[in-house]
Amino acid sequence: TTEIYTLSLHDALPILTFKQLIAAVKKAGYEASPLVEGEPIERATKSAWLRLALVIYGLVTFMVLMALAMDMTSLEPSAAAFLSLVIATPAQLLVGWEFYRSAFKAALNRTSNMDTLVALGATAAYLYSVWAVWAGEQQLYFDGAIGVMSIVLVGRTLEAFATGRASGALKALMKLAPKQASLLTA
Repeated sequence: TTEIYTLSLHDALPILTFKQLIAAVKKAGYEASPLVEGEPIERATKSAWLRLALVIYGLVTFMVLMALAMDMTSLEPSAAAFLSLVIATPAQLLVGWEFYRSAFKAALNRTSNMDTLVALGATAAYLYSVWAVWAGEQQLYFDGAIGVMSIVLVGRTLEAFATGRASGALKALMKLAPKQASLLTA
């Protein structure tokens, strides 16, 4: 998830303490921490830049795998298949880490989410392709596994940048609000 939510406790709700609230959020598979002024936007922006780096890595890997799959190299098919395995494995782990982590947390909570679907589909394509390399098959789906994860990450990255900009714009707009207002009656 790319969103950061702010929650404040009021004296009207004495049932929950701050520590209990953080524990409940973490048990649900999310991160929770005390708010530091200005930190959510900075953290979201840093996360978006990291995700952008993973997207670029994933898309470059996808293009290389597509070139290998379409036999655009002078490699023997078995060498191209093995090279695809070598190139796809780190990409599967690095690009897919966010999906695997989220799917695992969802499974611990006996639920599923979109990341579960992406992780299952990409893992199925990857594992079939690993088997196909060792079995000497020519139909590999490494590119599909990396491509799906990269495309979903592109969407999340764009969302994170847009959310960060919108949050910054709203904060700037709220600073323009007057501190005091006078009511004029006729």
